[in-house]
Amino acid sequence: MKKMRLYPVTQKNVTFYAMIADPRDIAAVMKRAKAAESQENQRPWSKTKVKEIARFVTGWMRVGANNHAALGLLPNAPIISLTESFRIHHKAASDEYYILFPETEEEFVEYADSIEVIDGQHRILAFAEDLREPELTDDTVYEMIFSVFAPLEVAEKKEIFMVTNEKQTKVESNLLRLFKKQLNLLDDDEKLFDLVCRMNTEDYSPLKDRIIVGSDLITKGYKEMQLSKILDKSGVYEKLSRITDEDEARMCRGLSYYLKSWEKVYQVSFRNPGKDTLTKISGLRYILYLFSDMLEILKDQKKPATQEAFEELIRQLPEATGVANVFTSDETSLAFRGEGATVKLAKEHGKMLVSFTKNKGESSNLAAAW
Repeated sequence: MKKMRLYPVTQKNVTFYAMIADPRDIAAVMKRAKAAESQENQRPWSKTKVKEIARFVTGWMRVGANNHAALGLLPNAPIISLTESFRIHHKAASDEYYILFPETEEEFVEYADSIEVIDGQHRILAFAEDLREPELTDDTVYEMIFSVFAPLEVAEKKEIFMVTNEKQTKVESNLLRLFKKQLNLLDDDEKLFDLVCRMNTEDYSPLKDRIIVGSDLITKGYKEMQLSKILDKSGVYEKLSRITDEDEARMCRGLSYYLKSWEKVYQVSFRNPGKDTLTKISGLRYILYLFSDMLEILKDQKKPATQEAFEELIRQLPEATGVANVFTSDETSLAFRGEGATVKLAKEHGKMLVSFTKNKGESSNLAAAW
């Protein structure tokens, strides 16, 4: 057996310990349920998540469809509870605390299932002999900090697990995207990110200084992640990219013309939003899902995609759809309360507008005026 040093931590009248250990050793003696199996004091563990962490530890992180080099560090401490198999020793003379931990193969077998993981089972299992990556060889030095409790009652285990997980504030996805951008991890999303950020900085853009990038605080602002998703899923980015040959400046200007046309027709402002549905993220989602249909109409009509041309089409929407004001009508206002309903409504109205303009017998070729 080998000595493992413990460092006491006292909170109120409870003492637990910090310990530095090789997670491969902890994984060898932890109580381990089967993958996806219910546990009394823990959530079921996922083999996919474990393998993801195991790859990360060896220096690779998967983002989207691509692998990226990573430091592979796990600085946060898993929480473990000892069973009666372990005794916490205290040398009064040196005020040293420690446990005796298995060292030989026979000792590891004897101490199987002698540690219960309260939090961090995926991190520890990533070092299990049958789950870790071959690149993490036995001679690779890898230590972790562990919070160690003497044997706990069931209620204590549940409370510690709950407070560790429920009371955490989830990191804002918008901030994580900014970090990924700064670390060159956005891959295919990087061009979307750059276009949205350009819309936030160009003086001619109706969205200048209105887009929340990272953890910025902007009253009634639009999150970069939300706008990027809308531009992607609606096909707007792909359409603009094709028309402008991926010229970001022209894409930004064309999108700005489009948004300004809605401001003009409905007498609203994206920079100084009021309570108008159009200036909320649901309103932006609706009009952006109409963008591709309007471009196709202008292409058929052989008209340049100018602000004035967009305004003309927008003014035809009430007649085409039979709804005087889609943003205030009792017939359609509920559709702006959910993403799916908004997208469905926009697609329906896009088809109606296409059909309406075709029936008027207009046709022409699209020429990007921006």
